[in-house]
Amino acid sequence: METVYYIAVILVCFHGECTRFESAPYSRDIGIINCTKQLEHVFVNQVGPFYDKIIDFTVDTPEDINITYASCDIAK
Repeated sequence: METVYYIAVILVCFHGECTRFESAPYSRDIGIINCTKQLEHVFVNQVGPFYDKIIDFTVDTPEDINITYASCDIAK
């Protein structure tokens, strides 16, 4: 039997350029509450630091950042 893994995925677009961020795979379905915690972890530890390096708040606005997808998906 094939093992099913789950990952938290966030797709963020900034000025039309999109970047996908993922959690480490985990082997059991954790439900919506824990999925939300996984997404928060990915946002804080991957998305935030990535964009901290490229956003210039004297030019860019929060509207320039668009989270187009955030979910816990199955990865085989």
